[in-house]
Amino acid sequence: LTTDPVADADEALSRAIAAFTEFSEVFGPYPHEGAYLLWVRDDGGHSMEYDGATLTEMSVIEHEVLHSWLGRGVSPVADRYGWVDEAFTSWATDFFPYRAVAIDFSSAPKALQTGADEWSGAHIGLENYFYGSALPAHLADRHGVDALTEALGAFVEERAGRAYRAEDLEEHL
Repeated sequence: LTTDPVADADEALSRAIAAFTEFSEVFGPYPHEGAYLLWVRDDGGHSMEYDGATLTEMSVIEHEVLHSWLGRGVSPVADRYGWVDEAFTSWATDFFPYRAVAIDFSSAPKALQTGADEWSGAHIGLENYFYGSALPAHLADRHGVDALTEALGAFVEERAGRAYRAEDLEEHL
């Protein structure tokens, strides 16, 4: 579906199909049964993923589709851990997808997981997307892109439909 008067529905469909093909190969089978609803809009609102659906802008179709694996296939148990799926999804879909770049530890540290406890409703800000994606890039630099994507795919398959904490993914990796 589209409510964007300039969106090319055929291009959106083509990009979504390509994303599903890629992410099924990289991260394992699509974790939701049935169809997928892709609604493209351009009203300046935020994009959002749902189980088996997304409301998105053309510029981030792939990012929102990948959330079917990382964010909705396995979901953070609370807002405090929402940075994890945004970080890993951004890493795989940004301008330099699947990059392998070590973290520069001489720069100031960035706080990604905030809040007094997991129920405090931490805010997911742009830093979670940009700075957060440095973590999987660093892991890919240390262990290889293939090893990291295989481990993430195994995490999604093993925990399909269940929630996770950042510590669960850390232990798995």
